[in-house]
Amino acid sequence: MYPEDVAGIVGIDMAFPESYDDMNTDVSGEVRLISAVKATGLIRLFVGDNMFPDTDSPEDIALERTLVCRNFLNKCHKSEAENIKASVKRITDGEKPDVPMFLYLTNGEGTGVSEEEWQGFEKSYTEGMANVQSESFDCGHSEIIQKEHDSLVNGIREFISGLGK
Repeated sequence: MYPEDVAGIVGIDMAFPESYDDMNTDVSGEVRLISAVKATGLIRLFVGDNMFPDTDSPEDIALERTLVCRNFLNKCHKSEAENIKASVKRITDGEKPDVPMFLYLTNGEGTGVSEEEWQGFEKSYTEGMANVQSESFDCGHSEIIQKEHDSLVNGIREFISGLGK
């Protein structure tokens, strides 16, 4: 809504519009089912210990499980799922941002496509854009924040400090 307020973009393993080309974006049935599973509390049956890092204490895992069950398919997630097709069209049809970008990429594990294809979506979208930096990590989409936390924080701080100079 306020593009003039955006000084830069940091993307942590973003899904670019092209990544949705072969995806079924009509998820209304899935959203209804998952909403019912969450409302009944059955969601807890699907949140196993293997979803959390081995380094977390049992207390941390219990807290994380509580947060996952509470926040899973919240209003934001639900809205994103229900509006994905329109959002992708808006991005595809609109002008690409003309601000510095720093993009973190993973190997695509967990996305359903190969590393080459996943990282290719970023290259395809940013082709011809000025001031785009990227850094790749050998970890999956759902692991990058936990496994590469320090690298992300340091890189983001450095990127932000360079904006406006």
